Order: sequence, then structure tokens, then C-alpha cells
Amino acid sequence: MGIRINGKTSMPQGMKLASKIATYLFEQEYGELSKVSKADIEVLRSAVRVLTSK
Repeated sequence: MGIRINGKTSMPQGMKLASKIATYLFEQEYGELSKVSKADIEVLRSAVRVLTSK
């Protein structure tokens, strides 16, 4: 199970990486990420936005 991000892109591996990061963020939101700074979490979310932009 995981979050799947689909779309037309010239970077299919980037989309796979974005899906994995988004899944990790979702699954760990209240677990392991409770000790990670909000700035670091925002960096990961920013990476997903960059990887999924056209």
C-alpha cells in the first residue's frame, strides 16, 4: 500500500521517488516524524512538489 502519484512526465523515476517520499511522510506523520523538525518535513514536502511539477 502507498500513495501513487501519476501523470505525464519526462521524469518517470522522479515520479516514483515523489511517490515514495509522499508515502513515507503520510505513514510516519505521527510516528518517527514526531521528532523531526517542521522545517525538515517542509523540505521533504517541497521535494515532492518539485519532482511532480511539469
